[in-house]
Amino acid sequence: MQSWTLKTGIRRGLLICGLIAACSALKLPQVSASDLVFAPDTTNFPNMIGLGAGLVPDYEGSDDYTPAAGPLLRLGWDNRYLLLRANSLSANLLDHPVLRLGPTATLHLGRNDVEDAAVDLMEDIDTGLELGLTVGFDFVNQVNERIRFGGDVEIAHDVLDAHGGFLAQASLHYWHPLAIWLDFGLVGGIVYGSKDYNDTYFGVSASDAARSGLSSFSADAGFKDVRLAPMLVAHFSRDWHLGMGVMIKQMLGDAADSPLVDDRGSETQFLAGASVIYSW
Repeated sequence: MQSWTLKTGIRRGLLICGLIAACSALKLPQVSASDLVFAPDTTNFPNMIGLGAGLVPDYEGSDDYTPAAGPLLRLGWDNRYLLLRANSLSANLLDHPVLRLGPTATLHLGRNDVEDAAVDLMEDIDTGLELGLTVGFDFVNQVNERIRFGGDVEIAHDVLDAHGGFLAQASLHYWHPLAIWLDFGLVGGIVYGSKDYNDTYFGVSASDAARSGLSSFSADAGFKDVRLAPMLVAHFSRDWHLGMGVMIKQMLGDAADSPLVDDRGSETQFLAGASVIYSW
């Protein structure tokens, strides 16, 4: 780990300013931008700062795409860490080599000013704040710690009453080096939405149907999507890295059957992006 100097402090300060400027120049998407931040998953890099940018659906279930960007900041000490990925902030409070436990907070951007003419006529959805808890594990190869396997379970509830419900998700990830300078990662997961969540984002009320011409629809609780994300991280030096990846999401249940998805969007969603990362 590098020692603190005035030069490194100024350089990191300039990087943070650059991230803020880059993110403010792009439209905020109605889906999570945190999936754009593809970063190495290894204790070799306890501290990282970076920027992810790419294309995401205009709203959850849309077949229109919009540019988005999100910052990355990871500060680690021992086995604990604080991690910011775009609109999601989490922490690991356990000093344990395998287990992880900590709070999570996600700013869930609402839905407004979308490209689809019919969906744009529907009532806007406010920004929500989801607070919750994450439990996870990581098994690290003792010979090469760049080989690792782990998983997470997270549940979070909206505290701003934007949707008033909760999301629960489970994921597994695997990392393996392909070369000294290149790592391959694969993440898979599934997400469950409560009735309040699913009906807010995928339901069509009678008034929305009258305004938009879409059919009325009530969405129940259930699994809303399954996802898979292959990614590559190239290491140009000890300090500089480039992450690249694609996330494929398949909408499920009432989310897939919603007129916003089935009639106006697509059941299959893609997110593609790249991240420039500085570590120390």
